[in-house]
Amino acid sequence: MIRIGLVIDTWTWVEYYETNNPEITAYIDGDENLYVSSITLTEILRSLIPKVGEDEADECVEDILYRSLPVPVSSEIAILAGKFKYKGFKGGTADAIILATAHIGNHKIVTGDLHFKDLPNVLFIKSH
Repeated sequence: MIRIGLVIDTWTWVEYYETNNPEITAYIDGDENLYVSSITLTEILRSLIPKVGEDEADECVEDILYRSLPVPVSSEIAILAGKFKYKGFKGGTADAIILATAHIGNHKIVTGDLHFKDLPNVLFIKSH
């Protein structure tokens, strides 16, 4: 059984590694259980490799896996993500999967991604 906690989305992880935002650091280094959708790992590499190179991006992914429990994209998550998209969720497919991951686990999402801004159970962080 997965314990209730925080789903850290791609935006938050990228900001964590690229900035010194104390609000993000407080969530990631805090006492809450952290989860990451497995699709976030794809997005992290896509985002960080061009900026820092493959070796450093791989180190970031290793750190994410050390700090948080990866949640695979199950058929239940994929189906719910499709329903969110059908019902008008403006984010991309990966964002819909992250939203479904949090919803199914009864978690909150930590993000600064505007697609999530006004949704329930979102801890929204402003970019610095």
